[in-house]
Amino acid sequence: MKSIIRSLSITAFFLLCLQYEIRAAEVPQWGKFEYSFTSKREYSNVLYDVKKMSVRFVSHAGRVKNINAFWYGGSTWKIRFSPDEQGEWKWESFCSDSLNTGLHKLQGQFTCNSNPSQLDIYSKGSVIRP
Repeated sequence: MKSIIRSLSITAFFLLCLQYEIRAAEVPQWGKFEYSFTSKREYSNVLYDVKKMSVRFVSHAGRVKNINAFWYGGSTWKIRFSPDEQGEWKWESFCSDSLNTGLHKLQGQFTCNSNPSQLDIYSKGSVIRP
């Protein structure tokens, strides 16, 4: 009986984690996609030792956007991106320190859905679209 309860508890835990991942992988159009990277290396002066950290986003239509990441402190780097096209987006990180497996060549994807907000910025998008 204890093993059945334990198995059910473990299964419930993994289902909750999966549900969180699905929700985390959906971003409203013109909303904010944010991802945190954890450096696997320590640097004496991170802002000089890491020359570049960026993420390449590719929409389902093939549009490419390169966005610079920023150092958030300690070993954390972040990227923030506002998708302007609905559908699947894929991303890949690039770091000038190609040996840093926490920052370089990581990949992921998310789905951009319609934005439910009635505010113009979220229903029509930005004024300038570079």
